[in-house]
Amino acid sequence: QVAVRNPEPSDETAETVGRWLRESVAPVYDAMVADPSRAVSANDVIATLRELHLRRSVGDELEA
Repeated sequence: QVAVRNPEPSDETAETVGRWLRESVAPVYDAMVADPSRAVSANDVIATLRELHLRRSVGDELEA
């Protein structure tokens, strides 16, 4: 059995994550709360990713 230790993040890491949350995550959250129509459904995201993957796969085959 292997024991896994989960050390606490360094002060630098905690500060970086905190800054990211304040500067990147919180404004997007606030914008979504203010206007939920901005949201993209999970199904739309999946469809877009599938299309991009297909294009990339076809592009790779054409280059070969």
